[in-house]
Amino acid sequence: MYSRLFTLFLVCVLATMTFAAPWRQPNRGNGQATYYSPGLGACGYYNSPSDLIAAVAVGRGKGECGKQVVVSRGSKSVTVTITDLCQACGPDDIDLTTTAFRKIGSLSEGRINIAWSYRVSASAGTGPAGPAAGAGAGAKAGDQ
Repeated sequence: MYSRLFTLFLVCVLATMTFAAPWRQPNRGNGQATYYSPGLGACGYYNSPSDLIAAVAVGRGKGECGKQVVVSRGSKSVTVTITDLCQACGPDDIDLTTTAFRKIGSLSEGRINIAWSYRVSASAGTGPAGPAAGAGAGAKAGDQ
């Protein structure tokens, strides 16, 4: 009797722990890249089309702001800093400035298949790097 009750209790506890585990976003993905003309982004930075920055899907959230991503297409790649969120992007899509897009494709293509991964911090050895000086992120709103 007690062993069945204990087994049932243990199953319930383990099931609860499984559902309570935090969901982690992947460190890499495959999607599509498009381009846009930025201004004041959702992360609070003013950007221009010449900056190497990107917008990611709104569903990824503002926690992505400042992270650097390497976007690749075949043998070409570009490192961009996330400074904006994109309403029309799928979960693994990235919206690039025209300057960043030209590094991996032609503007006439409009939408291209890409692979992406977070840039690994050299100092920490793991995890995405934050924004670096001169990395393409514009001035923070309120700094001007």
